[in-house]
Amino acid sequence: MAATPVAMRTANFLDTIGVNTHINWQDSGSAYANQETIKEAIEYLGVGYVRDGVPYEGWTLPFYQELANAGVKFNLLTMATAFNETGSFETDLDRISALAEISPGSVASIEGLNEINTWTVDYKGQNTGSNLALGREVQALLYSQVQADAALASIPVLNLTVGGLTAQQASVMGDMSELADYGTWHTYFGNGDQPLANITSGIAAARLLNPADAVQITETNYYTAVDSMEWGGGGVTEEVQAKFDLNLLLDAAKGGVARTYLYELLDNGLSPTTTIEGSLGLFHSDGTPKQAATAIHNLGVILEDSAANASSFTTSALDVSVDGLSDTGRTLLMQKADGSYSLAIWAEPDIWNEQSRTAISAPTQSVTITLGTAAGTITVYDPLTGTSAIASAKDADSITVEVTDHPLIIDIAGPSTAPVAESPAEEEPPVAQPPATQPPVVDAGGTVIGTGSDTLVLKISQDAWQGDAQYTVSVDGEQLGGTLTARALSGSGESDTVTLQGDWGLGGHEVSVSFINDAWGGSSSTDRDLHVDSVTYNGVAAGRATTLYGNGAAHFTVKDATGPDAAGSDATIGSGTDSIVLKIAQDAYDGDAQYVILVDGEQVGGTLTAGASHALGEHDTLTVKGSWAAGDHRLSVKFLNDAYDGTPETDRNLYVEGITYDGKAVAGGTATLLGAGTVNFTLTDLTAPADSWVL
Repeated sequence: MAATPVAMRTANFLDTIGVNTHINWQDSGSAYANQETIKEAIEYLGVGYVRDGVPYEGWTLPFYQELANAGVKFNLLTMATAFNETGSFETDLDRISALAEISPGSVASIEGLNEINTWTVDYKGQNTGSNLALGREVQALLYSQVQADAALASIPVLNLTVGGLTAQQASVMGDMSELADYGTWHTYFGNGDQPLANITSGIAAARLLNPADAVQITETNYYTAVDSMEWGGGGVTEEVQAKFDLNLLLDAAKGGVARTYLYELLDNGLSPTTTIEGSLGLFHSDGTPKQAATAIHNLGVILEDSAANASSFTTSALDVSVDGLSDTGRTLLMQKADGSYSLAIWAEPDIWNEQSRTAISAPTQSVTITLGTAAGTITVYDPLTGTSAIASAKDADSITVEVTDHPLIIDIAGPSTAPVAESPAEEEPPVAQPPATQPPVVDAGGTVIGTGSDTLVLKISQDAWQGDAQYTVSVDGEQLGGTLTARALSGSGESDTVTLQGDWGLGGHEVSVSFINDAWGGSSSTDRDLHVDSVTYNGVAAGRATTLYGNGAAHFTVKDATGPDAAGSDATIGSGTDSIVLKIAQDAYDGDAQYVILVDGEQVGGTLTAGASHALGEHDTLTVKGSWAAGDHRLSVKFLNDAYDGTPETDRNLYVEGITYDGKAVAGGTATLLGAGTVNFTLTDLTAPADSWVL
């Protein structure tokens, strides 16, 4: 990749991402029957655009309005059912007008009929199933009716779609550019194919009908029913779906696709392991995110640009080259309003064995990004694993990253502030300037701080350039001791041992190690860093080794395992005459899962920490006490601290393994939360007095 003349705004890239929903599927057997689940899933995913059918007054219109008030914009799909009843689009357009009137600006576009060779319509005594050319007349009618409606005339119109469009089919309808503002296409993937080829051919197919228009892909995704062969090719695992979806969204944006709507938000309630239609969701049917949803959420967090002019500033060129990327490698340069750049780098090797229907390990490529001018900071993110940086460099003009089979995001911010010597002969080593007041120094080698029955042990080392690294330690926000000074050198294989003692009580606690005197001289050998090599609490390891390359804090969650929230034990929160009993378990990677309980939206108790291992068949027993009125009540379990490092073994999850209410089992009282979020259950009180919930 040579010098890039123009970058895409990151805000504009994020605006290319949309998702399909089925808000009108409100029957009790549908995953879309729970509007709160839909709302929370859209909010977590972080997308601003939803594709769905038109809203119905007196039924789903209020929920469309609620989503619109939260910032969601809609591509509203006209329906064959309404058209066949009247031979006109007036019914659907009246419903669209109702939403546009109560929520101005919420209708982003109006789409023509869906796959007219499958969901056929009758018009002028003919049917699109047998006469595809009729589609041109039907689309012309839609476009003219939208243009004639003053409330809708400014809203873009998308062309209709044809399932599996061929050049021959396109030829019977001709150039429809004058009947729509965007071409459209649907593409799905079987046998674990990487997305680029299908995205490229889909864009070309859409332009068979709309050669003069930009393209929107209004349906696309991978399904996770691995062994389903309904479409001639099997699905993929959730991890592979996540990788493919990230590649797909970047491929589409790089190819000029104006918007890509993933199909669909939720697994639709059919069997998610045996049917394609039941496994196309980004979330499970209970609203818990699949890995694809988490990855897209992370991508949005990494690329977020909240500036007022995020979608309107003028982008600038960046002198950058990328070396070492294979033939399947791709790049997309983006820019934020503050002038920083985000360079996406990904590769699309074969990572799915379609015969055995198993994942293939991707080769690793060492890729070097070189800038024409040194940047103040270069920071690397992996949206598949989280939103924290996985590598960084300061005042550098290059960085090398390991690329496999999904995107990395390299943020490039600010000009270098490192001094530049006039010539090698005049170069002098920088001189450290001591602070005006030196903080007290505590030798941390073998140091013991505080007294109590609980013991927190830190292993600390440093890269010592122009002085030792200094830091402080806090538990639950309260600093322990004074300023500590590291002595052990990271490269020596040794660590300082800092022992902190106290009585911190039952449950989870946050340990913070704050690096306070970072220094950097322009190279890896002139850099002062702090390494937290290990953390143990009462003899139990907590968290991973962490390096602080700049001033700031590393956080670790520890847990007192002697109290009522320990694995397999009992705990009670709240008070009252009624009891909700939950069985809770976890996958405890890099710390225990934490969660809160809410009843009718009110939190009961504080933050809870899981202790029991799901893999070992254990569970905590949590009793929630209260008194509330007869009728239905909503119980919510909110998972707070998801963590994932790319494999099932490096994944923190929370499980609800059963619920009883006043001794009776609650139907559907199980859930798996694979990402941070909320799962809701309905409880019915048949006997309680009509008094309110008691905390």
